[in-house]
Amino acid sequence: MADSIKAANPIDGRRIQLHTKIAKSPAMIRFLDRIHDTYCDKDGVWIYLDNGPVHKSKLVRQWLAEHPNVKIRWMPPYSPALNPQELVGGTDRRKFLNNHQFDNARQLAMKLSWFVRKLEPTTVKRACSLVPIEALLSF
Repeated sequence: MADSIKAANPIDGRRIQLHTKIAKSPAMIRFLDRIHDTYCDKDGVWIYLDNGPVHKSKLVRQWLAEHPNVKIRWMPPYSPALNPQELVGGTDRRKFLNNHQFDNARQLAMKLSWFVRKLEPTTVKRACSLVPIEALLSF
């Protein structure tokens, strides 16, 4: 079964996704490269991650050390309400998965990929409220 690594930017409404056979460190590195290539300029980029083991792996830590303009902030445990990607994921499920049937996991992944690419940035920004993130930054 294929997996997908996704990120949502609550400021510009863009999403980045990477399809992979399994969410392991090499896939996470490819995903971080994609974020880096898309968003990094002289000021860098902040990425908010949950505490998944792949996010803290040796390869990921090494990649982060080599890319000092990418800063990681760790989300509190069990806090999907603070995670923009989780908030957009709810939109995915409501608008895409409800009342649809898929013949197999590959068909689901292909159609979900199409849906993510077609989702309007305004919808992403609306789903990703910055209020919880701003509260997280304030302490």
